[in-house]
Amino acid sequence: MHYDKFKMNILSQNGEDGVLLRLMNELDIEPSSSWCVDVGAYDGIAYSNVRQFINQGANAVMIEPSIVGGGGEPKFEHLVDLPKEFSNVIVFNYAVIPPSYTDEEKEKTLRVIEANDARWGKPRKEKLEGMELDKILGKTEIPEDYDVLNIDTDVCDHPIWKHHKKYKPKIVVIEINSSIPPESTEKNDGGTSSFSYSLSVAEEMEYSLVCHTGNMIYVRNDLIDRLSIPKELINSSELFYRRWL
Repeated sequence: MHYDKFKMNILSQNGEDGVLLRLMNELDIEPSSSWCVDVGAYDGIAYSNVRQFINQGANAVMIEPSIVGGGGEPKFEHLVDLPKEFSNVIVFNYAVIPPSYTDEEKEKTLRVIEANDARWGKPRKEKLEGMELDKILGKTEIPEDYDVLNIDTDVCDHPIWKHHKKYKPKIVVIEINSSIPPESTEKNDGGTSSFSYSLSVAEEMEYSLVCHTGNMIYVRNDLIDRLSIPKELINSSELFYRRWL
């Protein structure tokens, strides 16, 4: 559908780099002065939907809880060095925990991450801390209407977004379980959300879907009229990229 023709990968996985560049152009956002937030930033390179903007001089808040991944691959172990190369980048080694989590769920999440780090020879001197996204961003000078939010935790993406109340990013990129057909009313499977459930969260948050890549790409409702996408395609299941099924 409409923005699919702009799909292109620089470091993204499924064409997000090209789509985001096009949206920024239509919204008159200058990449070199933009603000981006990446929740689940990995090492700041692999499959990154915001690294292309960092390379152009963007301000960025990169959040990654794991020192290493499940296969021992570097995550925050490499991400921590990013500000040495890019002075406009801030990195945080926190687990972003939505307030809807119980104390038991929060504790389990933190300890699983710590245990994996230790298993690969990266034990922590201090316990991993869990924190709400708004509280983390409150440690920075990011504007409330910053430009791009990317969320990819594989666990609680939409609960994190639902409680992101203080800030109103212009563009939101969020992962869904694209093996669930868009017609399904199923909420989630294994912690990741369905197409239809993601749309319901976006409606609550006052955002509209403009592209699906495996990730849902939303734009804030008050900015939709600036886009070239035909009105009848906005929030439509026709946007679902069916090669995922």
